[in-house]
Amino acid sequence: ERFWWGGGERLRIQASSRRVLQGDTLTVLFQVGRPNAAVWYTVEGSTIHRSGVLRARSGLAVLTLTVTPEMSPSFYVWAGTSDRGRLQSDQIGIWVDNPSRLLKISVAPDTDRAAPNDTVRYRIESTDFQGNPVPAEVSLAIVDEALFAVRRDRTPDIRGFFYGSRPNAVGTSQDDAMYYAIPDSREVA
Repeated sequence: ERFWWGGGERLRIQASSRRVLQGDTLTVLFQVGRPNAAVWYTVEGSTIHRSGVLRARSGLAVLTLTVTPEMSPSFYVWAGTSDRGRLQSDQIGIWVDNPSRLLKISVAPDTDRAAPNDTVRYRIESTDFQGNPVPAEVSLAIVDEALFAVRRDRTPDIRGFFYGSRPNAVGTSQDDAMYYAIPDSREVA
């Protein structure tokens, strides 16, 4: 099985895949630079989906999780461990493909060629990911193909707008508190 690594130096996260489907089982490895370390992990995105602590026996901890609909369209696995009082952390993003949300739109003209002022009828069909007909609201734009010789079509894929990767809305930080030694009052003159 191939794994994808995050970028941490002392704590590294590795996932069995960076693209998954809902219902898939994902294996996540946490590599810590020392044995028997406690690793706090969160599965997060728009909220914290799951959180827990694992023990990194021999410097490695394993998490197995099932991808749920709430994790779509993307989620993140964050982990942290304490190393000499300092938080060491890493994060990796996972993309959730969901073909059941996508429609296939087909457009078929009633003729292969048309001249100016000709009438052309189009058949537009929308189906789900299994090929079943579904109702849809569509718009159709018709342009002279010669325009693409001057400038290519730069219209972005609309799926990214609705189902593209989302930023992680969960943040974790550490407050580096300072500790001061209070001298014995007998020593103060």
